[in-house]
Amino acid sequence: MEYALISFSGSRELFLRNIIISLAQFRLKDDSASGYPVNVGEGLKEILIYIPSDQEHPGKYSGISLLRIYAPLIGERNSIFIAGEKLQQWVKMFAFSDAIDSSLTFIHISSECPSDRDWGLVSVILPGWVLLFDEDIDSINQDSLDQNTSVAYCPANEEDLEKISPDLQVKDVVNMVIPMILKYLPWRSQEDQ
Repeated sequence: MEYALISFSGSRELFLRNIIISLAQFRLKDDSASGYPVNVGEGLKEILIYIPSDQEHPGKYSGISLLRIYAPLIGERNSIFIAGEKLQQWVKMFAFSDAIDSSLTFIHISSECPSDRDWGLVSVILPGWVLLFDEDIDSINQDSLDQNTSVAYCPANEEDLEKISPDLQVKDVVNMVIPMILKYLPWRSQEDQ
């Protein structure tokens, strides 16, 4: 797991939008599945293991690669915090694009999660999807961010978002986020309420 502390100047909403689009594009490019170009016989699959096990990479939730964006709960509004895999690669590929570079004032990547600030979860990014949490909406809905990425707006309360801290492993985050999403799905019909 890698962590990125980013400071910026200018509009928070515009910077967050550009970061989210950049990370979503990175996730799409980065999500090439490992494997073999041909079918491998059952006998060889046990010898030619190409997917790392959870024991080799503790905390990695096989099959799901996600990034999380956090904002400070108190204090400075011109910083964000990102938790996820391969953030060094994202910095090399996207962080200095025109849309981001003009507002970027500081970026630091670390393998250690700093504990000196309280962060609230803003977004979870998966390949092809961005999940944005909004305390001001009542029901879940979706839209298209661009031709390759959809965005889901999910209601959430501050207490739930504070529980999903940056130091949590991916598996724990998934186990907390899925019930949050399911809780806000609309009923099939009014009679089912």
